[in-house]
Amino acid sequence: MRESFFLSLGLLSLVLFFSLTETAHTYPLPVPLNQHIGFADGPGTTNGGEFRVYDWNSKEELFRSFCLETNEYLSYGTEFVVAGISQSARDGGSRGPSPDPIDPRSAYLYHHFYWGTLPYYNYDNTPNALFPTGNASANALQKAIWYIEKENWGEQNYYTQLANNAVTGYNFWTGLGDVRAINLTDVLGNKKQDQLTVVPVPGPASLLLLGSGVIGLFAFGKKRSWKLLR
Repeated sequence: MRESFFLSLGLLSLVLFFSLTETAHTYPLPVPLNQHIGFADGPGTTNGGEFRVYDWNSKEELFRSFCLETNEYLSYGTEFVVAGISQSARDGGSRGPSPDPIDPRSAYLYHHFYWGTLPYYNYDNTPNALFPTGNASANALQKAIWYIEKENWGEQNYYTQLANNAVTGYNFWTGLGDVRAINLTDVLGNKKQDQLTVVPVPGPASLLLLGSGVIGLFAFGKKRSWKLLR
Protein backbone atom coordinates (compact mmCIF):
# COMPACT_ATOMS: atom_id res chain seq x y z
CA MET A 1 0.00 0.00 0.00
CA ARG A 2 2.78 2.41 0.91
CA GLU A 3 4.64 1.46 -2.26
CA SER A 4 1.60 2.35 -4.34
CA PHE A 5 1.27 5.66 -2.50
CA PHE A 6 4.89 6.65 -3.15
CA LEU A 7 4.68 5.58 -6.79
CA SER A 8 1.43 7.47 -7.31
CA LEU A 9 2.85 10.55 -5.61
CA GLY A 10 6.00 10.45 -7.70
CA LEU A 11 4.20 9.89 -10.99
CA LEU A 12 1.58 12.52 -10.19
CA SER A 13 4.30 15.05 -9.39
CA LEU A 14 6.10 14.31 -12.63
CA VAL A 15 2.87 14.60 -14.62
CA LEU A 16 2.13 17.92 -12.94
CA PHE A 17 5.69 19.05 -13.61
CA PHE A 18 5.46 18.42 -17.32
CA SER A 19 1.96 19.87 -17.44
CA LEU A 20 3.08 23.06 -15.71
CA THR A 21 6.16 23.24 -17.90
CA GLU A 22 3.96 23.08 -20.97
CA THR A 23 1.39 25.59 -19.74
CA ALA A 24 3.60 28.04 -17.84
CA HIS A 25 6.72 28.07 -19.96
CA THR A 26 5.74 27.47 -23.59
CA TYR A 27 5.33 31.17 -24.21
CA PRO A 28 6.99 33.15 -26.97
CA LEU A 29 10.11 35.08 -26.13
CA PRO A 30 8.78 38.57 -25.27
CA VAL A 31 11.58 40.21 -27.23
CA PRO A 32 14.05 38.29 -29.41
CA LEU A 33 17.48 39.59 -30.29
CA ASN A 34 17.53 42.48 -32.75
CA GLN A 35 13.85 43.30 -32.28
CA HIS A 36 13.09 47.00 -32.43
CA ILE A 37 11.00 48.17 -29.50
CA GLY A 38 9.73 51.32 -27.85
CA PHE A 39 8.68 52.33 -24.36
CA ALA A 40 5.64 54.10 -22.99
CA ASP A 41 4.85 55.29 -19.50
CA GLY A 42 3.09 53.00 -17.06
CA PRO A 43 2.23 53.15 -13.36
CA GLY A 44 4.91 54.66 -11.14
CA THR A 45 6.39 58.09 -10.48
CA THR A 46 10.07 57.26 -9.84
CA ASN A 47 11.31 57.95 -13.39
CA GLY A 48 11.56 54.16 -13.55
CA GLY A 49 9.05 51.34 -14.06
CA GLU A 50 6.50 50.21 -14.81
CA PHE A 51 7.41 50.69 -18.45
CA ARG A 52 5.10 49.51 -21.21
CA VAL A 53 7.28 47.74 -23.78
CA TYR A 54 5.87 47.62 -27.30
CA ASP A 55 6.89 46.43 -30.73
CA TRP A 56 8.17 49.41 -32.67
CA ASN A 57 6.48 48.49 -35.94
CA SER A 58 3.10 47.17 -34.83
CA LYS A 59 2.89 49.32 -31.67
CA GLU A 60 1.51 46.25 -29.87
CA GLU A 61 2.30 46.17 -26.15
CA LEU A 62 4.48 43.14 -25.39
CA PHE A 63 4.99 43.22 -21.63
CA ARG A 64 5.97 45.56 -18.79
CA SER A 65 9.38 46.07 -17.29
CA PHE A 66 11.52 47.85 -14.70
CA CYS A 67 14.93 49.56 -14.69
CA LEU A 68 18.12 47.89 -13.59
CA GLU A 69 20.19 51.09 -13.72
CA THR A 70 19.74 54.71 -12.67
CA ASN A 71 22.28 56.67 -14.71
CA GLU A 72 21.01 55.78 -18.18
CA TYR A 73 17.71 57.00 -19.52
CA LEU A 74 14.90 56.04 -21.86
CA SER A 75 12.96 58.43 -24.04
CA TYR A 76 9.36 57.59 -24.79
CA GLY A 77 8.57 57.33 -28.47
CA THR A 78 12.20 56.48 -29.31
CA GLU A 79 13.29 53.40 -31.27
CA PHE A 80 15.52 50.93 -29.42
CA VAL A 81 17.19 47.68 -30.44
CA VAL A 82 17.45 44.50 -28.36
CA ALA A 83 21.22 44.08 -28.68
CA GLY A 84 21.52 41.40 -26.01
CA ILE A 85 19.56 39.20 -23.63
CA SER A 86 21.81 38.27 -20.75
CA GLN A 87 22.16 37.74 -17.02
CA SER A 88 23.73 41.16 -16.44
CA ALA A 89 23.19 44.86 -16.88
CA ARG A 90 26.00 46.20 -19.04
CA ASP A 91 28.00 49.42 -19.02
CA GLY A 92 25.68 51.41 -16.84
CA GLY A 93 24.47 51.84 -13.31
CA SER A 94 25.26 54.37 -10.63
CA ARG A 95 27.22 51.83 -8.60
CA GLY A 96 28.51 48.29 -8.90
CA PRO A 97 30.61 46.44 -11.49
CA SER A 98 30.20 46.40 -15.24
CA PRO A 99 28.76 44.06 -16.32
CA ASP A 100 26.56 43.94 -13.23
CA PRO A 101 24.90 40.52 -12.71
CA ILE A 102 21.20 40.50 -11.87
CA ASP A 103 20.69 39.71 -8.19
CA PRO A 104 18.52 36.62 -7.58
CA ARG A 105 16.34 38.75 -5.30
CA SER A 106 15.52 41.10 -8.18
CA ALA A 107 14.81 38.05 -10.33
CA TYR A 108 12.44 36.68 -7.70
CA LEU A 109 10.49 39.92 -7.56
CA TYR A 110 10.29 40.46 -11.30
CA HIS A 111 9.35 36.83 -11.99
CA HIS A 112 6.33 37.17 -9.73
CA PHE A 113 5.48 40.61 -11.10
CA TYR A 114 5.57 39.32 -14.68
CA TRP A 115 3.35 36.33 -13.93
CA GLY A 116 0.88 38.39 -11.89
CA THR A 117 1.67 36.67 -8.59
CA LEU A 118 3.62 39.34 -6.69
CA PRO A 119 1.92 39.75 -3.27
CA TYR A 120 -0.02 42.99 -2.78
CA TYR A 121 1.04 44.35 -6.17
CA ASN A 122 -1.73 46.66 -7.34
CA TYR A 123 -2.18 45.41 -10.89
CA ASP A 124 -5.64 46.92 -11.42
CA ASN A 125 -5.40 50.11 -9.35
CA THR A 126 -7.72 48.69 -6.70
CA PRO A 127 -6.59 49.64 -3.15
CA ASN A 128 -5.24 46.83 -0.99
CA ALA A 129 -3.77 46.55 2.50
CA LEU A 130 -0.34 47.88 1.44
CA PHE A 131 -0.73 49.87 -1.75
CA PRO A 132 -3.69 52.17 -2.40
CA THR A 133 -2.78 52.77 -6.06
CA GLY A 134 -0.87 51.24 -8.95
CA ASN A 135 1.64 54.06 -8.67
CA ALA A 136 2.39 53.13 -5.06
CA SER A 137 3.12 49.47 -5.80
CA ALA A 138 5.15 50.29 -8.93
CA ASN A 139 7.24 52.78 -6.95
CA ALA A 140 7.85 50.25 -4.18
CA LEU A 141 8.93 47.54 -6.61
CA GLN A 142 11.22 49.82 -8.63
CA LYS A 143 12.87 51.18 -5.49
CA ALA A 144 13.31 47.66 -4.13
CA ILE A 145 15.03 46.54 -7.34
CA TRP A 146 17.30 49.60 -7.28
CA TYR A 147 18.16 48.94 -3.64
CA ILE A 148 18.94 45.27 -4.27
CA GLU A 149 21.04 46.17 -7.32
CA LYS A 150 22.87 48.81 -5.23
CA GLU A 151 21.71 51.68 -7.42
CA ASN A 152 20.95 55.23 -6.34
CA TRP A 153 17.39 56.03 -5.22
CA GLY A 154 16.68 52.54 -3.95
CA GLU A 155 15.09 51.88 -0.58
CA GLN A 156 14.32 49.04 1.78
CA ASN A 157 10.63 48.25 1.86
CA TYR A 158 8.11 45.42 1.85
CA TYR A 159 9.50 44.00 -1.40
CA THR A 160 13.15 44.00 -0.31
CA GLN A 161 12.11 42.05 2.79
CA LEU A 162 10.02 39.66 0.71
CA ALA A 163 12.97 39.01 -1.61
CA ASN A 164 15.41 38.58 1.26
CA ASN A 165 13.12 36.02 2.86
CA ALA A 166 12.76 34.10 -0.40
CA VAL A 167 16.45 34.01 -1.32
CA THR A 168 18.52 34.27 1.85
CA GLY A 169 15.98 33.48 4.55
CA TYR A 170 14.07 30.38 3.50
CA ASN A 171 16.09 29.58 0.37
CA PHE A 172 13.13 28.63 -1.80
CA TRP A 173 14.41 30.71 -4.73
CA THR A 174 17.88 30.32 -6.22
CA GLY A 175 19.48 31.77 -9.32
CA LEU A 176 17.58 33.84 -11.88
CA GLY A 177 14.88 31.40 -12.95
CA ASP A 178 13.34 32.75 -16.15
CA VAL A 179 14.47 36.36 -15.60
CA ARG A 180 17.04 38.08 -17.81
CA ALA A 181 18.20 41.58 -18.77
CA ILE A 182 17.48 43.24 -22.10
CA ASN A 183 20.69 44.98 -23.13
CA LEU A 184 19.48 47.88 -25.26
CA THR A 185 21.03 50.22 -27.79
CA ASP A 186 19.58 52.98 -29.91
CA VAL A 187 19.51 52.53 -33.68
CA LEU A 188 23.05 53.95 -33.90
CA GLY A 189 24.42 51.32 -31.50
CA ASN A 190 24.77 53.55 -28.43
CA LYS A 191 24.15 51.61 -25.22
CA LYS A 192 21.00 52.48 -23.32
CA GLN A 193 19.16 51.59 -20.12
CA ASP A 194 18.91 47.84 -19.47
CA GLN A 195 15.50 46.41 -18.59
CA LEU A 196 14.14 43.20 -17.09
CA THR A 197 12.42 40.50 -19.12
CA VAL A 198 11.76 36.75 -19.04
CA VAL A 199 12.89 33.87 -21.23
CA PRO A 200 11.19 30.48 -21.77
CA VAL A 201 13.01 28.25 -19.31
CA PRO A 202 11.61 26.20 -16.39
CA GLY A 203 11.35 28.30 -13.26
CA PRO A 204 12.04 27.32 -9.65
CA ALA A 205 8.44 26.28 -8.99
CA SER A 206 8.54 23.71 -11.77
CA LEU A 207 11.98 22.50 -10.70
CA LEU A 208 10.73 22.13 -7.14
CA LEU A 209 7.80 20.07 -8.37
CA LEU A 210 10.15 17.94 -10.44
CA GLY A 211 12.23 17.40 -7.32
CA SER A 212 9.21 16.20 -5.39
CA GLY A 213 8.46 13.74 -8.17
CA VAL A 214 11.99 12.39 -8.15
CA ILE A 215 11.89 12.11 -4.36
CA GLY A 216 8.63 10.18 -4.54
CA LEU A 217 10.01 7.77 -7.11
CA PHE A 218 13.28 7.48 -5.20
CA ALA A 219 11.41 6.57 -2.04
CA PHE A 220 9.45 3.95 -3.95
CA GLY A 221 12.59 2.56 -5.52
CA LYS A 222 14.41 2.32 -2.18
CA LYS A 223 11.44 0.55 -0.60
CA ARG A 224 11.45 -2.00 -3.41
CA SER A 225 15.19 -2.55 -3.12
CA TRP A 226 14.99 -3.13 0.62
CA LYS A 227 12.38 -5.83 0.06
CA LEU A 228 14.52 -7.51 -2.57
CA LEU A 229 17.49 -7.61 -0.20
CA ARG A 230 15.57 -9.40 2.52
